[in-house]
Order: sequence, then structure tokens, then C-alpha cells
Amino acid sequence: MTVGWVRRTLWDLEWCEEAECALSKTATRNEGHVMEGGGDLFSLTGNPFVDTGLAVMCVLSGRHSPEQLTLQDVTRLVAIIIDTYSQGRWSRDIHGLFFPNSELANPSVKNGPERYRDLLAKWVAALGTNNGVGNCSICGRRNGELANKTRVPLFGSLGFVNFFPAWSPGQRVCPNCLLAIQFSLMGVEKAGRPLMLHAPTWEIQRAYAQRAVRQVRANTARGEAGIASFGYSNQAHLNAAFDAILEIVQLDEIRAMPTGRLVAPLRFYHFTNYGQGPDVEIIDISGPVFEFLLEATKRRMRDAWEQVVRRGLVRTKKKGTDNEIRKVVPNMVYQYLTQDRSIVSFFLDHDEVKAIGSWDLLSLYLRMVREMTDKRINAIREIADRFLEHCKKEGSAKRILQLHYARSYRDFRSVLLRVSRAMVMREGEPLLSFDSFVLDIAPEGGRNWQEIRDLLLFRIYEQGASWLRNERIDLEPVEEAEVDTEQEAI
Repeated sequence: MTVGWVRRTLWDLEWCEEAECALSKTATRNEGHVMEGGGDLFSLTGNPFVDTGLAVMCVLSGRHSPEQLTLQDVTRLVAIIIDTYSQGRWSRDIHGLFFPNSELANPSVKNGPERYRDLLAKWVAALGTNNGVGNCSICGRRNGELANKTRVPLFGSLGFVNFFPAWSPGQRVCPNCLLAIQFSLMGVEKAGRPLMLHAPTWEIQRAYAQRAVRQVRANTARGEAGIASFGYSNQAHLNAAFDAILEIVQLDEIRAMPTGRLVAPLRFYHFTNYGQGPDVEIIDISGPVFEFLLEATKRRMRDAWEQVVRRGLVRTKKKGTDNEIRKVVPNMVYQYLTQDRSIVSFFLDHDEVKAIGSWDLLSLYLRMVREMTDKRINAIREIADRFLEHCKKEGSAKRILQLHYARSYRDFRSVLLRVSRAMVMREGEPLLSFDSFVLDIAPEGGRNWQEIRDLLLFRIYEQGASWLRNERIDLEPVEEAEVDTEQEAI
């Protein structure tokens, strides 16, 4: 987007004479953001579309918070979206994804852009301050008009009265919320369908909107007008969500914030408001996961974390760089993080018999996301070190292979018992004590035995890398009889 475009849209206000007249009557002499009767024009509502729109308005006007927005700001901002949405493929995105049958997109509407201008001018003229009470179904602070999915994404149609409370033809939404929603198009990114972030931390919400606005301008400058696109496909929308967050947390202003101020969880909406098939997928990034990402992406761990993330990419025949591939295929690491599933297995490369990342990174994940205590983490590490040392003394990696190919909790337990018995016979001390087994290895009756097995293997691969290479381990499955040694061990 060129400087000339910004200058023209900021100051070309002839279309809004009606709104200008309203502004002159309602604005106070001193405080630009306060109207007669007191109160702010805008404030956060908890509605993702409204809050996203408010973030965009703040970015475009250079304001820090919605409460700082003035009537003069609003008039200038409306001129920007009028001009923006009239370019390129915006009409297709508006009709197919956001506002079906909008005046800007419906070919059956004559003089669509003019009618859209009139609509926005009407809302600007009707803007009200925070009255504290009203029938608006979004903010509850002002009275509103009946609206359907043409004005508010994912609302129902006016004709389906059973979709709304009390059989009313729509839900009431005030002009302030309706106007803010019009800006939300510039605060999302397209990953097949629109992807929108709703964050409890305003600085993150604003940073996400700023990122989208910046991309809209860059795409427009290249003649690719439309919703911000970073090239992610529908299948890779979760990658788009995590990559956006990882980019935002690198910002100096976010890094400088106290950890306690970066409130989580974060919620993404991957949606479409298409008339024949509206749909939404809600993606939650929990507080512990978000805090882990903050630490994992710091300089000392960033390379290790990126190695783990690359392990999560679904294998594909598509060719290209890692950056290109991650934009078109899912990443299982990100999927597991949003599903509260362990990602420990991605810290291992069984084919190459090596650990991915570092024990420090893995320990951080175990503490912050899996909620393991330092005592338990250290106990598992010590057991793995003793297991490896025993194999070295035996001069064989056979027990490591058995651990690797354990198919069940019974197999896993049998390998530990076999090694423990051998250590008693050879050294007079078992691999682990009864308390350590019950409290550290299998505190829930072995329900998460695979995660513990992978933790042991990670430590063994990490500490025994050079020895294992000299052993030239051939990762062929051992015979089932060799793995299932419980009877002999007992």
C-alpha cells in the first residue's frame, strides 16, 4: 500500500457530510473522545469480532486503547475501509467469508459502494457513549437495531426466527459494535478460511491486528488486495495460528512485559460465514502452553525448539523448503499442544537413534505443560543414566532395543525388571527402588507409560550418542518373546 493511498483515504471525507454534521453537534469542546452525556465511545466487549475491529481501529489511528478513539478518528477510519474494501478481491472475501449479501458484494444491489457509505455514515451519526445499560446483545451498554449474519458474522438469517431469542427477526446490536465489526476484516488472516485471534491481553490483541494490517498493506501494494494472507492453506491453519503467536512474542514490547501481564489462554477462531455453510472451529492455546512458548523461543532454546517443531510436520510428497511445506501441511506438535497430548515423542528420532532438541528444553516442557515436579524429572533422568551405564558394562544395546520396541505397559515394565535383576546380580543394586517405580515411573498405574519410555530413551540417546553410533544399532524389531520377559524377570 502506497503512501499516497494512505494520504488520500485519511483526508477525503466529502462522502460523509451527514456524519460531519452529526459530529459538530455531538462532540464536546475539550475531550475529543467524550460525547455529551459523558463516557467513552468504545471499549472492549469480549466479543471477538468487535474486539478485533477495535484493535484495527487503534492500529490505523495510532491510538493505544479503544477508549482513546475520537469521533474524528472514526470519520477518518471509515474513509479508509470504504476505499480499501472497494479494491481487488475484497468483494469476494466479503461476500464469501464475512458479510454475505453485503452492499459491497451483492451484484443485485445497485450503487453498492454508495449504499455502503450511507450505511456507515448512519452508524457514525448514531454512535453513542457507554450508557451502562442497553439492549445491544454484544456490549449491553447501548440500544441497538436488529442485525443478522450480513452485519455480524455467524449470526443467523432474519428469516430463521427460531435462531434468535423470543422469535425475533435478528438480534439487536448497537451502532458502535456494528461499526467496529466492519473493521474486523482487516484484523484477521486467511488460512483457507479467516483465522481470528481473541486474546485477554490487549497488547497481544493489538499486535495481532497490527500484523494483519501490515500484511494487507503489503499485499495491496503488490496488487493482491484482500484479507491478509501469509500463504497458509486450510490444512495448515493451526500452523498459521502458532506462527503468528511465535512472531508476536518476539516483539520487544511483548518481551518487556511482566509474565504476569501476559494473560492466557489465547483463543483462535477459524471460521467462514458463507451463506450455505457457516462454520467455526475454536482453537485454544492454554496458559501453560503459552508460557512454555515464551520460554522455548528465547535465544538459548530457540534452535532446539525449532528442531522439535520440524519433527511434527506431516510427511508429504510436496517439495519445497521447510518454510513452504509448513504452510500447506499440518504440524502434529501444534495439534498435540492444543489437545493436551504429550509431545515428548517428537523429541526423538528413532530412525537415527538420536535425541532432538535438548534435555533443558524437554525438562522445561515437562515442568510447565505436563506439570511434573523437578524431583520426578530428576529421578527419571537418573534412571535413564543408570540404564545406559548398565548397557555399556554389558557391552550390548539389546535392552535399549527392547525398550524402544515395547508394545505395551507390560512390555515396558518387563524390560525395567529384567535390567533391574541383572544389575542386582552384577552390582548389588537395582535399577530403581519400589518408591521410585510407583511414584516416578508409574504413578497412575502406567497410564502414561509411553511418555515415560520416551523420556528414558531421550536421555539414553542424548547421553549415549557416541557409544550407540559405535554399536551401530540395527533398529529391527526384536522377537516378541525377547520383549515379553515379565515371567522370567519375576
